[in-house]
Amino acid sequence: ARKALGIRTPKMKPKVMKETFRREYVAVKNGVKVLGKYWQNHPLALPPIGIRPPFYAASATRTFHNGRLDSGGRYYGSWSSVAGNLRLQSTIDGVPVVEIDLNASQPTLFSALLGEPMEVSNTWSDLYEEIIRDVSITGSKDKPTTKRKKIKQITTELIGTGNPAKSHPAPDSDVAWASQDEWDMYRLALLYHVPALQQLNGEYHNGSGFISYHEAEIMRLTLHELMQLDIPAYPMHDCVIVKKPDQAQAIDTYRSVIRKYVLAFNRKHKTKEIDITVPLSVEEYNLEKVRLSGGYNS
Repeated sequence: ARKALGIRTPKMKPKVMKETFRREYVAVKNGVKVLGKYWQNHPLALPPIGIRPPFYAASATRTFHNGRLDSGGRYYGSWSSVAGNLRLQSTIDGVPVVEIDLNASQPTLFSALLGEPMEVSNTWSDLYEEIIRDVSITGSKDKPTTKRKKIKQITTELIGTGNPAKSHPAPDSDVAWASQDEWDMYRLALLYHVPALQQLNGEYHNGSGFISYHEAEIMRLTLHELMQLDIPAYPMHDCVIVKKPDQAQAIDTYRSVIRKYVLAFNRKHKTKEIDITVPLSVEEYNLEKVRLSGGYNS
């Protein structure tokens, strides 16, 4: 809506940030600078786009929301706006890359951090496929791919607005809903499988606040841990970009960071401890996405 009205995103000036956040701001800034210094020795070489020649990327910013440093915090670099298929043609040190993605990142992390297990199989690879098995619309001829798109869209809308009781789809949605009843059935199926979403709200427990902050902090820890292993890695929201030969180590590191982060958060906030090995996906150029199953460890 803001973009449609031509309104710019309000931004805090560096001086105000320094005065407001002090040491916390310095710590965030230094963390980004350390990564940037390391990346300069291992830049992400992006492919030519249109008439633009290949170019190198080795820096990022972090964008926080709502005038606070515990809301948002995702990394953005010049690769962030490059289409996925093009980005997969990138190289690091002349070596092709893979993208390691946390499947259904936001509902999975939100549930784990709040200490509420999801209603899923013992092991699963795709949360959305788990949910659409329980969605049966009389007379519907939707293919599984369409059903998956619909449950993913409604998940995005509920988390984005912070409203688990959202009564109508967004007017600019790419999904064509057959009826109000269909929307309601998908929403109820989602809330049954991911009960933690009942705790969403418009103040902080939503996609741009709490969830994206912890997603970004997990990414920060993962990038720095991989850097200590001399593995250059670039962030794409909930996705880690690494050289193909580093794939196995990056998968283990990403999963380990998430597991430890969630358990530490549970203990700090005295919720049920969720010991999870998260499902991941691995993508590389010109090959089918590979889904890796995960599950609760206890």
